[in-house]
Amino acid sequence: MAEKNMRDKQLHDEMVRRKKEKIEEKKKDDALLSQIRAELRKQAEDAQKKKLDQKEFLKKVLKENEENRKIAEEQARREREADIKAQQEYTRLIEKQEADRAAEMKAREDRAKRFMSMMADTVVRNQKE
Repeated sequence: MAEKNMRDKQLHDEMVRRKKEKIEEKKKDDALLSQIRAELRKQAEDAQKKKLDQKEFLKKVLKENEENRKIAEEQARREREADIKAQQEYTRLIEKQEADRAAEMKAREDRAKRFMSMMADTVVRNQKE
């Protein structure tokens, strides 16, 4: 009987030990599951933050590109205006040179006519004398 009691006590102790181990294992499993859920939540939050950061960066890049495009367009407009002004100034100078040249030619022709007229008058006078 003593052996049976001892055996029963050992079985009872073994059952209690196994039950405690199962409870401890369940606690560890629950803790591990909680840790995994927390890590997954953190990864999801990090991914969301990264996505938002990339979106903000893209907005910033697009804004900078738009500003650069506007600056380039303004610079091109200024260059076109400067080219037009330079062409107008060149045209004005050419027209002035042509006008000066025409005036000089007319003045030469007028002097030549006066000279020819004076020479003709001299020849006529010399013939009369």
